Amino acid sequence: MKVAINAICAENQSGTGRYATELLAALAEVDRTNTYVVCARRSSPLVSRLKEHPNFEVDAVAPDDLPRRHLFERLELLAWIDSHHVDLFHGPAFVVPARCRVPSVVTIHDLVFKLFPRTVPISRRYYYRTAIPRSIQAASRILADSRCTARDLAERMGAEPARISVVPLGVGLRFFAEPETQQAYWARTRLHLPDRYWITVGTLEPRKNLSRLLKAYSLLSARRSAPPLVIVGRKGWGVSGLERQVSRLGLRDRVRFVGFVSDGELPILYRLASGFVCVSLYEGFGLPVLEAMAAGVPVVASDSSSIPEVTGNVATLVNPLDPEAIAQGIEQVLNAPEEETRARIEAGRERARTFSWRSTAERTLAVYESLYSLGL
Repeated sequence: MKVAINAICAENQSGTGRYATELLAALAEVDRTNTYVVCARRSSPLVSRLKEHPNFEVDAVAPDDLPRRHLFERLELLAWIDSHHVDLFHGPAFVVPARCRVPSVVTIHDLVFKLFPRTVPISRRYYYRTAIPRSIQAASRILADSRCTARDLAERMGAEPARISVVPLGVGLRFFAEPETQQAYWARTRLHLPDRYWITVGTLEPRKNLSRLLKAYSLLSARRSAPPLVIVGRKGWGVSGLERQVSRLGLRDRVRFVGFVSDGELPILYRLASGFVCVSLYEGFGLPVLEAMAAGVPVVASDSSSIPEVTGNVATLVNPLDPEAIAQGIEQVLNAPEEETRARIEAGRERARTFSWRSTAERTLAVYESLYSLGL
């Protein structure tokens, strides 16, 4: 079987980019039999990362800049698939070409554009309203990151449950590792991290609900001494007023924006933290929640969408629409006896070990092979 994968998204500083990168690396480890051709950006590091795997070919033909990359996917990707004479195509970032002439698999990570449209930029919102429903209709199989997303696909988009496979995401082993003392020192020094802090991770955008998190932190700080909040993630859109809100709430000495951090530093930031909080309005999976669990950090997270599915009973779940509930959730963790906190941390790490990128790759490969065997 020869499989084509569109990995143009692999360099994105987002969960979708992480998924594509980790899936390819894991497929390269678990599958030495089938052959793969990977569509990548011209500057993509995938060329060097996969060069030791003879059954993987990286075709770095896509433009690097965003507008031309979108045009390539809309106008040239179909011809690229045809030119490689593949048996199957996988679009790991929501989209497959409508006229794809081979069986296709599409990964739908979430339905934010449908359920919370105002948290998506207008340009992307209108594109997704057309492209995602068309891809759901055209794909031979749909991969969903969670049962929550699978249910949304069936109920909100009319996708036949028989075409949907739930394939959870994974967490890298580096998130379980104890950082070396020198690594921890340099990360703390470079980012000016306080001795104790709580952390939240993700692209800064309306869906992450940071405005309510800041209100919750203000409520919490008014009644007790709370560790500073470190906000990690690149600035997306619709959050230009966050820093003004920090000042207005009197939190300038309690909240730090550190921006995007590298894959090497991120596990260290989790590990040094006293707690992790994620109060997103909606997540198709919630990779940062899983990463925090793996790193051994107490977790406070939303009680909605896929997050309870990922955390099981190891996190403190709160209503993301209620700043007071968020504040109480954080306070509950801060007040917990040390023994209870240690038990909760270990339970989180054990649960995180049940999610691996190898498992993601194996389950994805099973979908490929089932399509191929059916001769669709």
